[in-house]
Order: sequence, then structure tokens, then C-alpha cells
Amino acid sequence: MPSLIGYTPTDKDTAKMVDAANALGSTIAVSEYSALAPVLARVEAPVRAVLLHDLFALRAESFRKLGLAPDHRDVSLERELDWLGPADLLLFASLSDQRALAPCLPEKRHIWLPPRVVPKKVAADGPLRAVFLGVRHGGNIDALDLLLTQVWPSVHNRLPDAELWIVGEIGASVQGRHAGVKVLGRVDDLTTIGGSRAVGLAPNRAVSGVSIKIATYLELGMPVLAMRTAVEGYGHRLDEAVVLAEDEGEFTDRLMDLLSDSCQREEAALQSVAAARAKTLAAPEFELFCADLIAKTRPDG
Repeated sequence: MPSLIGYTPTDKDTAKMVDAANALGSTIAVSEYSALAPVLARVEAPVRAVLLHDLFALRAESFRKLGLAPDHRDVSLERELDWLGPADLLLFASLSDQRALAPCLPEKRHIWLPPRVVPKKVAADGPLRAVFLGVRHGGNIDALDLLLTQVWPSVHNRLPDAELWIVGEIGASVQGRHAGVKVLGRVDDLTTIGGSRAVGLAPNRAVSGVSIKIATYLELGMPVLAMRTAVEGYGHRLDEAVVLAEDEGEFTDRLMDLLSDSCQREEAALQSVAAARAKTLAAPEFELFCADLIAKTRPDG
């Protein structure tokens, strides 16, 4: 079934959402994605916000640069700006998206709300492995194809004892058998894939929003190897926490280094743990905004 992301709701669905939101008497009403923002025009909450996982126009552009068809409805930036008209507050998963959009709508409040990272306890055991985690969408399908065709064959040839684990619904995109590759699919307990014996991979080139898999790897105490394009949504917050590569050749070399050198891998894992514990991705601006709003609108607490 084609993705419905990027399509505005029908009049019937809009009416149902408006009735439900107004019945709650909420202080903040939030729509997910810009395509749902027009609903806010009829919502009575004091603050009307949009949570922007992606900017559709920028996501489509990143796909086209790689010669790929966008995996969602392709809309113009002008249309997205029009959809966002009823909103007072725009919340961005991606700092780069905020920087791109904020100058277009200077009258609105713009806040970066990065994914929350909560460190998990993991057992640093199991086979030496690289891990690719993700849901099934166009950006992950392209990254997985790059990994299986251009990166992993060279790594496996030199390190035949290492394994590549494909975790999450993206595993359904794996075609055929690949040496050293295990398709795990959905995993109930992600702590079983983490630790310093694993290397979390983000070879994504077609990107927008923010790469959630990177935050998950940090939570699981894994050394993280990412294409620089995959961390753009984090600004420079993670430059010291992850190992970065500019292209597939450098990505392959860095992965071989991490899998073959336990000292380098342990050091990279410690950087991940430190970044998670230091709340590198904390969102104090949004927390202060909410506290101030509650004080103004709910003086009784």
C-alpha cells in the first residue's frame, strides 16, 4: 500500500479530530506532520503546535539527488508553509529542518525537540557483529541495499567470523541469502542486540528529519558508525559520539577498523554511553516553554 504520509485528512476525519481535541480542553494541541496542521484552524487549544518529523519538500529533494523516487507524497515547500498557517508553535525532530524552515515563518515559535535518549543496561556479549536497525521506508531500503551490495561483502571477506544483523521490519526488504547476514526481523528486547560487541550502522544517504536508529544505538551502548548525511538532523551534537564516514568506501574502512580492533571499538562504545548519560540530546527549551505555559494557563497547578 502506498504511504499516506503527506495527504491532508478528509472533511469527515477533520471533523472527528476537531471534536475530539476540543472535548479534551487541552492546553497544547499537537498535529503530527505538516499535512495534519490545517485541522488546527478549528481547534480551540491556547497553543496549537505541529510536530515535524520531516519536511516533505526536503525529504523528496534528498531522494531525487540520489536518483530515487520519493517514498511519500511529493509536495512543494510553499504548500507545506500554507498548511502550517494555523500553528503557533513548530516542533522539529531535526535541527537542520528547523534551520531551513524558521526563516520562512519568522512569526512562529520554533523549537528543536530531539529524540530522548535513555541509556539501557545491556550485556556486552554475543558474537562480534554489525547491526542495522530500522523500519521499512525508502531511505532505509536504499541504505540497506548499499550495505549489502557495496559494504558488507568486503567486510565479510576480510572478517568472516563477524556477522551482520538486520533488525526490525526493514528485514523484509532483504532479498536472497547473503554470507554472514542474519535477518532477525522484529525483536522484543533490543538490549539483546546492543553492547560493545556490536556496531550500530547508519549508512543512510536519503535522509530528512532525524535518524532515530542512531539514538537507539546510543541507548544500547553501541559504538555507532554513520554516514555524515545520517547525522545532519542532530546538528553537531553527535560529532564526538559517533564515527563518521563521507562515502561508502570510508564507511567500509571504518567498519573494518571497528570490528577488527577491540580497543577502538570499546572506546567508541564509551563515547556512545557518555553521550547518552550526558543528555547530549536534552530539550531544555521545550521543557521551559511547557513549564511557563502551564504556569500561565493553569495557575492552580
